[in-house]
Amino acid sequence: MYHLQPDGDQAGRALRPVPQNQTFLNILAPGVVQDTYTLGATWTQVSGNALTGFLAYAPLTTVNGAGSIPPGLPPAGFGGGNANIHLKETILGVSHSWKL
Repeated sequence: MYHLQPDGDQAGRALRPVPQNQTFLNILAPGVVQDTYTLGATWTQVSGNALTGFLAYAPLTTVNGAGSIPPGLPPAGFGGGNANIHLKETILGVSHSWKL
């Protein structure tokens, strides 16, 4: 016997992911996602064992830099210009739990 329990669907929105003048440092790990949508569910057996899964999706978001790379030579600058960054994510998670 199994029991299906939806964990709910959710949506989230960030108002300002990364300012345009700070995109240079976000090249390595762009934090530009604005909208995120999630969906999850848990299947539970009578014995208490459970299987949980979720899916998260964040559509493509781009932030175009504006004066994000300091002009000049190192260490004070990095040649000047702009760094444009973008990110899109799809995440899938699954877990299993059991009662002892």
